[in-house]
Amino acid sequence: MSVPGDIDGLRRRHAAFYAGFVERASAGVMSPEELVWWPRLSGEVDNLRAATSWALDAAAVGDVALGVGILAGLIGEAIFRPSSGFCSWATAGLARVDDLDGARGAVLLGLAALDAYYLGRFEHAMVLGGQAIAESNISRAALVVALESVCLSALARGDAVGALEVLAEGRERLDAGAAGDWVTVGPCLFAVWIAHGTGDHATATAQAQLALARARQIGAPSLLAVSLCTYAWGVCEDDPDDGLAAAEESIRLTEAGAGDIGYSGASQVAAMLRAARGDHAAAAGAMRAAVDRDARAGQRTLIGIDVTFAALVLAGVADTCQAAATLAGAVTGPELGFSLAFLTPYQRERYEHGLTKAAAVLGTRRYAAAQHAGAAMTYDQVVAYTVEQLDRLVVP
Repeated sequence: MSVPGDIDGLRRRHAAFYAGFVERASAGVMSPEELVWWPRLSGEVDNLRAATSWALDAAAVGDVALGVGILAGLIGEAIFRPSSGFCSWATAGLARVDDLDGARGAVLLGLAALDAYYLGRFEHAMVLGGQAIAESNISRAALVVALESVCLSALARGDAVGALEVLAEGRERLDAGAAGDWVTVGPCLFAVWIAHGTGDHATATAQAQLALARARQIGAPSLLAVSLCTYAWGVCEDDPDDGLAAAEESIRLTEAGAGDIGYSGASQVAAMLRAARGDHAAAAGAMRAAVDRDARAGQRTLIGIDVTFAALVLAGVADTCQAAATLAGAVTGPELGFSLAFLTPYQRERYEHGLTKAAAVLGTRRYAAAQHAGAAMTYDQVVAYTVEQLDRLVVP
């Protein structure tokens, strides 16, 4: 109970109220009622941020636990809405991990690991995520976010085999056969990306189909949007029409209010398939929207992949071949050199085919000079240049 003038008491009651609110809301946002619950949750972001910040900075461990409780309730939205910034709240509280029991500490570590992944700090993400996974009492939701961070960071570093080993152990602990649980979809999605990295097309397709079937059964729009995105990546080689339809359904869901975790990936597939049909304006428009969203959210990892697909789109038009070569250089430079690791073999083939055509148009010297210029660009320069060049195709 607080007394007059007891500011900490008031803040404690405030944090406790929002810990309870998030616990109720978290079930709603992972259900078919997500688009009813999300506006209520997002409308309280300032209160949630203030409560979490105070709690994680409080002297009493019980108060710190209130902040972790809020973050634990936000794990699903942190995964499916990376632009929400929820993961960065955990990063700010990492200094309190040693004050907490293992399960609560794992929540901070897992969310902070995902934050590091999106910032392109892959080694750091693997360290933090690995510490979370090592906690035997970790919650299932926290385990999913830690697995995502470690597996995708391993892929970015070219270690698909290592990612597969981590995922296999994690899936056993998650009991992926449980019905009706959004947590069971995550491992399927991660398995798709890893299978692509190892060249196992059959497994990628099967896991994408399984994820999509489970997501449709659960009915949460954000879960469905990312599952459609992953499905589109899995089938676009064998069935471009089906892949494009899935990608565009995913985009529509996000634009209608679903989480944006799949927006970039769906835009990338849609852009690649539209470009293959000669619809370069629509392809450039898809990538322009993805770059804008990811740049505003500060998601460096997604920007790197966006730039790679922007180069593929630009390579298909004679007037923007030089821009394609410049961006091809940018994704081999120090800022975004991880980007090509995320392409599937089919996407890599389409990308390299486009660049070969661009090189033929430009000639060896001009192509090499453009690549060299791109590799020397800073991150901010790459983003600005990508937007400028895509706009040339979007706006005739």
